[in-house]
Amino acid sequence: MPLITLLTDWESSNTYLPQVMGSIYSGLPAATVVSISPPVKAHQVTRAGYILKHSLSTFPEGTIHAIFVGMPPDFSKVLIAPIGSQLVITWDTGLISLLSDDKISVHTFKYTTQSNENNWLTPMANAIIKAGKEEPIEQWTHPTADYIQLRNVQPILQRNQILGNVIHIDPYGNAITNITKNWFDSVSKGRKFELFVQSNFNKIARINADYEPHRMGELLALFNAQGHMEIAISHGNVAELLNLNTSSEVRVRFINTIKTV
Repeated sequence: MPLITLLTDWESSNTYLPQVMGSIYSGLPAATVVSISPPVKAHQVTRAGYILKHSLSTFPEGTIHAIFVGMPPDFSKVLIAPIGSQLVITWDTGLISLLSDDKISVHTFKYTTQSNENNWLTPMANAIIKAGKEEPIEQWTHPTADYIQLRNVQPILQRNQILGNVIHIDPYGNAITNITKNWFDSVSKGRKFELFVQSNFNKIARINADYEPHRMGELLALFNAQGHMEIAISHGNVAELLNLNTSSEVRVRFINTIKTV
């Protein structure tokens, strides 16, 4: 019986999570179902995509990930995507398109609501149960190219600067950007730089190896375990201090030009 994870944008005060877990256990009594905590804020599909994309590889083969985030046009339309050796199940909110840089195969499970049913969670729960029974996906889904697609925003790479954006803010208020170490290295060529966060007043001039040791309140940048540039503040919440969100600009300006032979 595979491991089943649930990632939601539900507040702890509602009954949705226990309803879903109860439905899954009714169909799969021997299942192991875990809720990924903390939940994302309401409708933050791109944040859920970032969390799942960078955690998929840490789960065992055969894990089923069910994502209840966002408000789909149709709750009865459920998408299923095999990614590597795992299976992702979610509504048609655009999240599927954010989970891999490579082309993935997407299937649809179109649930027909029964006349006595009024639970909008039932289609997802039924898809999870089908997947948990490890039936061949071809037997209960149909391939589809008709689903909402969102684009991961890429930084603008120029000869002497990189224009990027914040794409995720973690629970500590650290701001993760779409600038990766590979892109930074390919443009920098070892040159000195100035990094500006949101405005020219918030400047960083070096990349740190970690968060410590630093002066209290010092603004810093580092590359996280996923290779993304992260903006933080020593012993503080940089997102609150600088009023950052998932569209805030981060600009890297390289000071000296590349020498040519």
